[in-house]
Amino acid sequence: MKRSLWGACLCVGAVFGADAAPAASLDLSGLTNGTILSTQNFSDGINGVEITAQRRTGGKQLRPGVAALFDSAVEFAKGKASRDKDLAKSPTGQLSASQIVGPGISSPVNTGTPTADIIIIQENPCGALCIPDDNARGGTLTFDFTGYQKGVQIKKLAIFDFNGFTGKQAVDDIVLTRKNGLTEVVQLEDYITGGLQHKAALLDFDAMLGGNPTDVVSLTFNTRTSGGIGMLEFAPVPLPAAFPLLAFGIGALVVVGRRRKKVAA
Repeated sequence: MKRSLWGACLCVGAVFGADAAPAASLDLSGLTNGTILSTQNFSDGINGVEITAQRRTGGKQLRPGVAALFDSAVEFAKGKASRDKDLAKSPTGQLSASQIVGPGISSPVNTGTPTADIIIIQENPCGALCIPDDNARGGTLTFDFTGYQKGVQIKKLAIFDFNGFTGKQAVDDIVLTRKNGLTEVVQLEDYITGGLQHKAALLDFDAMLGGNPTDVVSLTFNTRTSGGIGMLEFAPVPLPAAFPLLAFGIGALVVVGRRRKKVAA
């Protein structure tokens, strides 16, 4: 009896003792301006994140698109030669207090310097590298976290140069898809209001969502106009380190049970 209890106690204690994983973010710092991001896998050595894009056309249909890197420091140095002068600036269009109507919304600090790495939906065709320019009609950027077996929890997201027209069309929305197939739709017009043009916002999902889901397998940013994502922070949900111990403990219980049956026979 002592052996079976020890096996069970060892496994249960280890499972419940698993530590939460620290927040992670996509590292784009080593990539060249104009890099096509939708052909890459961003890996931490074990898991991976893949990015896909859809481009909205003049008829508002979504077509396969390209996610590209817009290095605003490089584009800022180009001056008038940059294809997108709005994104090349420091965060433009700080939100006023009256425009923030929901929790978890703030404006990125305007430091007077370019924002650096921004993920955009490319407007024009690309060769090996894009001449970065975000699509004026928007589209979708999807981040696939299925490389993380138990999913992730979205922590923060920074969006730049986004536009919205309250009363005419929905402001950009974000869709979180969970492992069970359910979705959590974040309509930004529930958090930000007023005439919006070339705005920047930092979204804190822990503050925005009362029960921030911890099993997200994909995030889709749906924009109706221009704009890009400057930062995505997420916390991988760790696999309990004790899964092998749990299997061992259960196996030990089975073996002990079978031995007892044999002895009793």
